[in-house]
Amino acid sequence: MAEAVKSRYQALLERMREQGATAGTLQGAVEHFLKVTQSYWPGLFHCYDVEGLPRTNNDLEQFF
Repeated sequence: MAEAVKSRYQALLERMREQGATAGTLQGAVEHFLKVTQSYWPGLFHCYDVEGLPRTNNDLEQFF
């Protein structure tokens, strides 16, 4: 499942890169989003490989 999610997300990021110049005043936000996503990429899809691991912070907070 992780590979399918990763592939779809990667396609979305590529479209954002390609169309970033047309984002007008949001161009800086798009660039920042892409930069931050790249820095988190190594662990971003881990929750899809580990059964029972929450996928969001909100889900994780339910354990506390």
